Amino acid sequence: AEPVRKMMSHLVVENFVQKGFRNVRVLPKKRSVVSSTASYGIVQAQLVAMEELLSMGHWDFAAVSLSEHDMALRSVDDLAATLAAHRGSSFTHTARLWSEHEHRSDLS
Repeated sequence: AEPVRKMMSHLVVENFVQKGFRNVRVLPKKRSVVSSTASYGIVQAQLVAMEELLSMGHWDFAAVSLSEHDMALRSVDDLAATLAAHRGSSFTHTARLWSEHEHRSDLS
């Protein structure tokens, strides 16, 4: 796992950071997670990544979590242009749905 993390860190610096994209990063070694398909490690990695995002301060758009099974259908520029009209909006309603169900007595 460590050789892959080091390679990814090098590629991020080379392809993003050196080109001015300071918001692209690989998790530090102590926070890195080894995961496999359909494992809790994927959830854990996403939670750690969200904590890292929150520690970065203000950002325009939330992260999109992609795995080896996903293929981007739109370019980053196209996504940014599409999302720009929706600043301050959320397309995730998980918290709202959870609060609607937390008072139901039939959930055990």
